[in-house]
Amino acid sequence: MRSTDQYDNNRRQTEGAWMAKRYGIRIVLGVSSLLCALLTLLVPVVARSSLALLVALRITLGILQGVTFPTAWVAWGNWAPPLERSRLVSITLSGLSMGYFVVYPVVGGIVSSLGWEASFYITGAIGILFSVVWLSIIHNTPAEHSRISRQEKDYIEQSIHGDKVPRETEAIPWLKMAKSVPVWATIASHLTENYLTLSLGIMAPTYIARVHGLEIKSVGFLAALPFLIRLILNLGGSSIADMILTKRLTRVITVRKVASVLPMTISSISLVVLGYLNCNTWPAVALISVSAGILGLTSSGHACSFVDIAPRFGGIIYSVSNTLASLMGFVAPQISGALLSDNVSYV
Repeated sequence: MRSTDQYDNNRRQTEGAWMAKRYGIRIVLGVSSLLCALLTLLVPVVARSSLALLVALRITLGILQGVTFPTAWVAWGNWAPPLERSRLVSITLSGLSMGYFVVYPVVGGIVSSLGWEASFYITGAIGILFSVVWLSIIHNTPAEHSRISRQEKDYIEQSIHGDKVPRETEAIPWLKMAKSVPVWATIASHLTENYLTLSLGIMAPTYIARVHGLEIKSVGFLAALPFLIRLILNLGGSSIADMILTKRLTRVITVRKVASVLPMTISSISLVVLGYLNCNTWPAVALISVSAGILGLTSSGHACSFVDIAPRFGGIIYSVSNTLASLMGFVAPQISGALLSDNVSYV
């Protein structure tokens, strides 16, 4: 079921970015979120009636959710001044870490207390509330916003676009993007980070339970802990990155490179060391937390580079990158499954 969602999510990445540029971020994300929330409310009913309908429902959810991240990057292409970009993009990505950290314990508690159906009813209701608030207060561009000053509008637009007035119908330079080395370097970094994140999310709970024999309640908390660390480093690292850029201590490209390469290198080394800890439980838990948590620093790296490279087409480039990176959703479970197979012996 998850693979089906992933496939259809991938199919809608570029379409989502195009729609956000064409029709605006407010309508595209607001309507897709509202439809997702309403369909989520139907999951328990559909699950009891027909497996085929449930699969169709999940496919539809995957299609609708595919617009989310491309739309966010289109938004920051319109709204994020370069010296504030690390923090703003990090706030977007921090929602993922916060979601994982909250979902593990909270949804588990809801299921235990109220039944599995309640988890869909509650999350669906929250989704409806979010959609209504989004459609009520969000504007597509600074120029359309009626509640900010002319000075702020000019600052945002000048810092992002200079004297050029962006056109929503501007042709997408596919060939130039395909031949751009910075674009492909950013995509490669995105793909690597996604693989590490997915692998850790899949392997950590199984590894902790199987190798170290901890109870399921402990596993749930420990599986959520790395995402709390990631959230803290995500927001803290982005503030430091923007401070460095504001004080002109180094170039933007240097900040992006360090914020991408350093955390992924530390994460990879930590995973290698993990294999030599045998059954030392708490050092192993600490290393897993470091491996996953430190990846939060990448929000100031390649995650911002899409908009740095091309503010007007950042959402399009991100959608292509996220489609390729999402393929790790197929690769990571296969590799993780092989590594955690019952045929593998643990010393």
